[in-house]
Amino acid sequence: DKLHLVGVYSDPRRDNRRHTVSAVFAVHVGDIHPSAADDAKGVAKIPLSEVEQHSYFADHKTILMDYKRSRNLPTTTKSTGGDFANDIARSTCFVSTTQ
Repeated sequence: DKLHLVGVYSDPRRDNRRHTVSAVFAVHVGDIHPSAADDAKGVAKIPLSEVEQHSYFADHKTILMDYKRSRNLPTTTKSTGGDFANDIARSTCFVSTTQ
């Protein structure tokens, strides 16, 4: 698969430790076994169909839901604006990769 930009996330409230900006990309890398490092307590592999059933740090659920929507995968959650701040109005722009 080609490298796919999921989004750029920069709301100052997304991480209460400091202001961060994340450019999030997705690419299929095959069978790997990631491990936690200095930025995570642990790593868990879950099916995309179960993403909405879990809790995440900051806006990570928003990012995962944006990924699912960008791939036209089914979601049951219409908005994830409340996963880190209730008053953020979000909009997304997805570029179709089909020709």
